[in-house]
Amino acid sequence: MPMPAADDAHRNTVARLRHLANSIPPRDVGAAFVASLSSRKLEYRSALGSYALARVIPAHNLEPERGAYATVCAACGWAQMPPGEEEPLDILRSERATFGGIRHLDPDYALLDLEEFVTLPSLPPSPQDWRCLDLILRSPGLLAPDAKAADLARALKGIVRANQNERTVLIRILVYAGVLTPQGYPTFFDGFVPPQRRVLPPQRFADWGYPTIWWRAGHGVRADAIAFWFAHSEGRAV
Repeated sequence: MPMPAADDAHRNTVARLRHLANSIPPRDVGAAFVASLSSRKLEYRSALGSYALARVIPAHNLEPERGAYATVCAACGWAQMPPGEEEPLDILRSERATFGGIRHLDPDYALLDLEEFVTLPSLPPSPQDWRCLDLILRSPGLLAPDAKAADLARALKGIVRANQNERTVLIRILVYAGVLTPQGYPTFFDGFVPPQRRVLPPQRFADWGYPTIWWRAGHGVRADAIAFWFAHSEGRAV
């Protein structure tokens, strides 16, 4: 059984995430993502990935997995190391600023990310940013149908100013947001995907994680997700 304090803390984290998702317009995190493309202010980019989780995570109590060294919630994948071994929040903040986040599916990271996002100064996307997004969304159609996320990352090298790690995170965020949707696998745009449904292929290295590992260029981009996140202020979707 979990310690009452851990259960309360987890329930509070999920409740705060759901509140933020209800308070922040999705187009705000979409616009921030777009504005990050030329500014390279990665803390603005990260929020889209965290919001993609926050808008669908269900209210639930901590359901600890048996036999795990850390406290791991079977319902959502949240994990907490034993007292004295917790990861400092400064590490999460560093990942957010350096890569645009890494742990968007971790409720603790997502909460930190969105709580700090609402304090950021406004950063409206420029016409250059919107053009960059348009080129990103056109790129899958220029690749072979069986091209993978790694191939798309290479194709984006001349489109968005970013290193390899930043391009990797950018693609993962677009998958979490449903803009890039692997066919045949549940995605977070349509609802919460519990850990037991995040199937990975039987290979030693699956660095792209679920569900990005399953995306192929032939799956294209998803028009309803693009309209949901990336509508211009004039109301015209990219």
